[in-house]
Amino acid sequence: MAALAVAGIAAVLFFLYKFFKKKKGNTRANNIKKLKNIDFTDSKSCAYEMTKYLRLVALSDSEKIKADEIIEKLQEYKYIKAPSAISDEIKAQYSDFIKVLDERDK
Repeated sequence: MAALAVAGIAAVLFFLYKFFKKKKGNTRANNIKKLKNIDFTDSKSCAYEMTKYLRLVALSDSEKIKADEIIEKLQEYKYIKAPSAISDEIKAQYSDFIKVLDERDK
């Protein structure tokens, strides 16, 4: 009888846990969305955000190589007190990387 009660309580607790647990969804899709919505006005925070999400999103070897190239160029924007605007070259590489991600996810 006591074993049945314990099993019943455990089952109720398990279902309550499953019901109230937060659902994370597709984290890769969320990271790609955040990468696409990066604001280029503050180049320092943009460089940090791009670095974070480029590393999280790049899966294949070619994506990792492209991401590393962009990240390497972003280094000059991270450690300066007031960096200049992100260069058009980096923006073009970023745009190409996003296109590669879009093609892969189709």
